[in-house]
Amino acid sequence: MQDLSRQNATATRQSSDEARLTKGSEPAPRQIRMAILDRDNTIVRVPKGIKHLCGEDPLLLVDGALEFLAELRRREVIVVVATNQPGIEQRNCHETLGLAARFHERLNATLARSGAHIDRFYVCPHLPADHCLCHKPRPGLFLQALDDFGIPAAETLAMGDSVCDVVGARRANITRSLLLKSWGGCLKPFRRLWRAPLIAHPQEALDWLESSPVQS
Repeated sequence: MQDLSRQNATATRQSSDEARLTKGSEPAPRQIRMAILDRDNTIVRVPKGIKHLCGEDPLLLVDGALEFLAELRRREVIVVVATNQPGIEQRNCHETLGLAARFHERLNATLARSGAHIDRFYVCPHLPADHCLCHKPRPGLFLQALDDFGIPAAETLAMGDSVCDVVGARRANITRSLLLKSWGGCLKPFRRLWRAPLIAHPQEALDWLESSPVQS
């Protein structure tokens, strides 16, 4: 009878050890290693009367964007911008790739004063009618960023103020995508894909990341 009790106790310990080993072998939650952000009205505000920001145009940061970017920098998260700038190809528009690059230089200089930085800017210069692969909501800019930095989509955050930002991210398999409440776009063909967490402030993205389940 004592031998049977000892066998049962041994089996119980073995089962408990196996359970701990199994639990310990589960993959750790995937952390965010890259953030792909929209530019206009996500990082910088577009003033009234200006349609395409470039060159020496006013540089006004969205409330909370600076602190959000600085925190991502502190966490060693790669930060890139994916932005549609169709004004580059529009007739009678002063925007050019060079002027867009100049605006981005000024933006990074402003961010650097607070310890923030954007690692790369991905710009689609095409008109929607061009049917390119990079104009959001097409996923080209997102896919290019993922490929350039070798970061899996599951370890990437996307955020923007328009539905096209979320749709483009989802098409690149980036499921962690956030939509700022200030969005104003209306893309009826993609209405079914609007299901993304809504945030009112860029810094809320950090709280959301801390509390959201890991998706893979």
